[in-house]
Amino acid sequence: MSFSTAAAFGSEVSAPKLVRYNFALVPVDGGPEFIALSQERCAAYSPEYILNGTDSLAHLSVCQIETDRPLSELQAILRQVLEKGDMTATTTFEAVVKVKPGFGDFEHVNWIEVVPDAESAGPLHLIHAHVREAVLAAGFSCKNKNGAEYQPHATLGNAAKATSVDRDVPLPEKITANFKLVLGIADAKWQFNKVLPLGIETAPALSL
Repeated sequence: MSFSTAAAFGSEVSAPKLVRYNFALVPVDGGPEFIALSQERCAAYSPEYILNGTDSLAHLSVCQIETDRPLSELQAILRQVLEKGDMTATTTFEAVVKVKPGFGDFEHVNWIEVVPDAESAGPLHLIHAHVREAVLAAGFSCKNKNGAEYQPHATLGNAAKATSVDRDVPLPEKITANFKLVLGIADAKWQFNKVLPLGIETAPALSL
């Protein structure tokens, strides 16, 4: 049936649903310090984006992707990257910041984040470079700032532009955590909801 004929019969062709995925580094212990900090600092600002350890997980985004292509293609990218070597990182975070307003659907908010110290940033950029290279080679693109613009951080929440939020406030105590690279699924606010399996029967599902 041609498109014109289908239209005449009143049928509609719906666009494929886009799914949000995130190649991310997650704390191996689930990140209780990040969850506590999010709930302490952001409850008054971002009740719709707060880390809780169940469906809003502590994470450090590496490459966010929105696509209707099969999950198996993304799982293959993760396996390819993991085969290159150690994709874990011990990272120390030193400050809470309110960053510049977001873009697109998030122009109305400021993101509240914790940022790594200078010594920790290097390994994170290296992991990002490995993931980005594989993602681009497979015909995908990163929706977050990437390449030379990549800014590693762990999101705690967000706030309206007009809201006064502390900026570049040193943490009372630095947070150090061990992270591992995973693939996960995100919601409309880019909250990291769930860690996905590697996609091969011989590999157990990754979990926190």
